[in-house]
Amino acid sequence: MDNGKPMKDYVFVEDVLIQKQSELMYWVKLCLDFNVRAKSSKKKKG
Repeated sequence: MDNGKPMKDYVFVEDVLIQKQSELMYWVKLCLDFNVRAKSSKKKKG
């Protein structure tokens, strides 16, 4: 997915990097570890 705009703190993982369950779990753990440190975004006023 590429809309031409950079997406901050977003990662796309190619399917060739995830051939085993353990490889998938590596990326899931990496994301969950990051979530603890991530700042929540400000809500937009409607």
